[in-house]
Amino acid sequence: MRDADALILPSYWEEMPTVVLKAIASGTPAISTRVGDIPRLIEHLGTGLLIDRSAASFQEAVSTVLFDVKAVRCITGNARKLVEWEFSLDKANLIPQGLYSEMLE
Repeated sequence: MRDADALILPSYWEEMPTVVLKAIASGTPAISTRVGDIPRLIEHLGTGLLIDRSAASFQEAVSTVLFDVKAVRCITGNARKLVEWEFSLDKANLIPQGLYSEMLE
């Protein structure tokens, strides 16, 4: 994935796609539609690129990734920080503990 220019996920429906997390954690910019939890992972031009289902939107996002090196550096840096902060192994290990605690109450 690190060798890819971008991850493109033009979905109609998603929950929390781990492929987006894997891409942005590896420094690959993600391009996706605004569905499910994707906007929680991708802030347009902040941590990735969000598109609508039009050729123009898709073309603009791909052009940004291919030709705007400064924007891509900013996006991938922000995305990596998001993954480290929100989705680290330490935080992932807390999820089952929280669920178990709620069930026991």
